[in-house]
Amino acid sequence: MPSLSSVLKFLAVAGKFILLVFLAALAKERIDVISVVVRDRGWSDVLPLFQLALHLPLFWTGVLVPVALVSALWSAADVLALAAAPDRAAAGFLVLLKRVGYKLLLAAMMALTLVPSLENSILGGPHRLVYQGSLNFLIIAGIGIALIAWFGRRPKV
Repeated sequence: MPSLSSVLKFLAVAGKFILLVFLAALAKERIDVISVVVRDRGWSDVLPLFQLALHLPLFWTGVLVPVALVSALWSAADVLALAAAPDRAAAGFLVLLKRVGYKLLLAAMMALTLVPSLENSILGGPHRLVYQGSLNFLIIAGIGIALIAWFGRRPKV
């Protein structure tokens, strides 16, 4: 039977691999959104479409929140890797878990206010703060705040 340490190491490495696959799928999905205007496209059209996508502001606003969430999950995989280390330090856990909380809160705030405001401005709307309510991102913000509050305390020596 594998030890807990080896299982945690495997989960950390597998989690990071899955996140890299997710980023590749995200890039493909964003290119597919743009390539709707091109009917018969082949493999030779992928690179020009990607280059076109990089110049469109809505490509970047659509990527902001998923990249922030991937960054938070990457930090969570680092927590698993630290838990697998035999000489782990409690202070390292506090820093990493607080970092996960800040990244989750950042992703939620971007999804709730920053991205809708930017997209509104890009599409010609008035330049103002737009709030797009989403229960999912309110829950993610709550988890981020809880992690920051709980692991942001100073450890008792």
